Amino acid sequence: MIITLNIQSENIYFKIFETVNIAFNKLGINTRKAKGRPPKYSDQQIVACMIYGVNNSIFSLRELEYKIKQDIVFQKIIGLKEVPDHSTFSLRAIALEKYVYYGIYAMLIELINPSTRI
Repeated sequence: MIITLNIQSENIYFKIFETVNIAFNKLGINTRKAKGRPPKYSDQQIVACMIYGVNNSIFSLRELEYKIKQDIVFQKIIGLKEVPDHSTFSLRAIALEKYVYYGIYAMLIELINPSTRI
């Protein structure tokens, strides 16, 4: 499926995914370890899926998996070939919370009051 540029720029999920990518690049977040196989889904894709759930008032990870499977445009925008299952969302969200939460917290503190020491 090809999504034209004007549709991409108007789509809220495209804007969310671009913002997630900018935040990850600005924070320099890298959670990959040297050992083991590379993850099937990028951290940005997992965070974008979680934001998709928040944006659509989805509170169950099983329901999130189901809704993303139905939304092909969202899958193409964030580059998903397969939709992560609910257990993948759970495990990756727990792992990402350690790295992403502190980075976003520090970025917001810096934006709100640059003189605050963390």
